[in-house]
Amino acid sequence: MSKRLAGLIVRHGSTILNEDNAFRSRMDPELDKKGVAQAEKIGKLIASKYDVRTVIAGPLKRTVQTADIISEHCEAKVKQDRGLISWDLGFLSGRDKDEYGAILQYYVDHPKEKVPQGESLDDLEQRTLEFFERLKDDPQDEESGTPQSGYAEDGPYHCKDCIHKPSKESSYCNHPEIVADPRNAKRKVNGLIQINREHGCCRYVKPKKEDPGLTVYITHTSNIIALENLFHGNRDGRPESNEDSIEPGGLAEIWETDGEFDLKPVVGEKPAAFGE
Repeated sequence: MSKRLAGLIVRHGSTILNEDNAFRSRMDPELDKKGVAQAEKIGKLIASKYDVRTVIAGPLKRTVQTADIISEHCEAKVKQDRGLISWDLGFLSGRDKDEYGAILQYYVDHPKEKVPQGESLDDLEQRTLEFFERLKDDPQDEESGTPQSGYAEDGPYHCKDCIHKPSKESSYCNHPEIVADPRNAKRKVNGLIQINREHGCCRYVKPKKEDPGLTVYITHTSNIIALENLFHGNRDGRPESNEDSIEPGGLAEIWETDGEFDLKPVVGEKPAAFGE
């Protein structure tokens, strides 16, 4: 069984609209004091447990602020991507959840219908699917010494893992261009070139890429629920809430097992509704 941690997903910290029991959608409030504290707390936790190199946030202020705080703790680069923007609830944005909840449920039950002045649930899920398709790409280091690694102009590099050797532990190179290079004639033994396995002998070995580390995705509840549904193949069911959703400032791990993805809540597990 092949299993890997593919990334982390964080729900932005709270805003004043959380306290007002209103659908936030594309409205753009900043984090309140509680939201800032939540981002600080989760940033410290992430920095202590994970090797994070990149933080990607949706474009709204609350996600960008959360990303900036987390990135300071992790010393990571911050990027923005509209693929992580929340479900556009149109005229429902800012409305009281209790008063307008039944109307929202109609659009959950009829996912192809667009919310007036907004987008359909199908639109949200398709956008989420397209964004997280990149999780399926598991960039591995290119194998040193292969034709794919190309010619490294600023060599030499370590040859320990180069495939151009009779065996992994060999101290001889059989790369045809290295063998044929007259500058290596004095190091030729039985048709092979003697090498220094620690310090390299040629410029045909490209250094292994630096471990890219993990990416943290900062987004909204609607995106997280849509992602969970997509991971579970549940695009037809579309429940309004999901027991694996997380509360403001919460964190979940994204795991891949034999090509299948799932979310594992780490902090702030709590059922949450679309539109938050």
